Amino acid sequence: MLLDHLELAVQGVIIEENDDHIMEEVHLFDDMDAKTRKLLKIYIKLGWKKLNDYYGKLTSTAYVAAVVFHPCKKWRTLEQLWNQLPSRQTSEWRKTYEGNLTRVWEEKYKDMAHEVACNAVSASESNSALDYIERRLAFSRSLVRPDSQERQSKRRKQSATLPVQDELDQYLSEPPVDNIAYKVDPIAWWRDVGAVRFPRLSYMAVDFLTIASSSAETERDFSSCGRMVTPLRCRLRRHIVAMAQCLRSWSKAGIYRPTLPLGLLEGDNWRQVLQLASRVSVDRDT
Repeated sequence: MLLDHLELAVQGVIIEENDDHIMEEVHLFDDMDAKTRKLLKIYIKLGWKKLNDYYGKLTSTAYVAAVVFHPCKKWRTLEQLWNQLPSRQTSEWRKTYEGNLTRVWEEKYKDMAHEVACNAVSASESNSALDYIERRLAFSRSLVRPDSQERQSKRRKQSATLPVQDELDQYLSEPPVDNIAYKVDPIAWWRDVGAVRFPRLSYMAVDFLTIASSSAETERDFSSCGRMVTPLRCRLRRHIVAMAQCLRSWSKAGIYRPTLPLGLLEGDNWRQVLQLASRVSVDRDT
């Protein structure tokens, strides 16, 4: 949205809200001389260029992959969002990201052992992955007449001679999934359906979809640090604060189980903590 304003400003138009709370166009260059108009355009373009550099850092390959591997979004969502921007109204941005995704796919996932990929899906998951239509097809195949078995064997031989389609290409060639359950939880689709149809690609998709947006709960950690570093604790060193916050976060996540009950550090129970610490040190010495 920030870049949209600058792109319109380069064309000499901005959108403002008047006194009646109605959005209207304001032409910037109507009352300016040619020299001032030219300088203003240059400044706006320089500012747009700098912001676009930072904007490009936000849309990394990992970000694009997380959208593309969402079965209900794929490339369509990115095209709807980015085709509104003049800087994205070419096919170059998609070719760049497609090349990056293809390179990661071919280097790390495409040649993955089929047995390893299949081990991720249990028998129960395979059964649950079959939707209503697939179950009907499986049932109809079990009721084929003997005279049609020969025709089916010929079809299987013909299909065996055809080249196997790349999993990534096949996934991207299909339209987005229209299922409200998978819109909320895309990993569920890769677990229920994708792991069966795209056993290798599902590994790549889950790897990108499970990347945390942040390495920590930023806002909550800032609040916790603020409560920890009070005016009476202004001499705490930064590495002490960092270690304490890491232990707190790891303890809440279940990654680290402290020997001492950290919950007792709040309030007036610090004497009990000291007593427990002394007992632990004595037990270790003995």
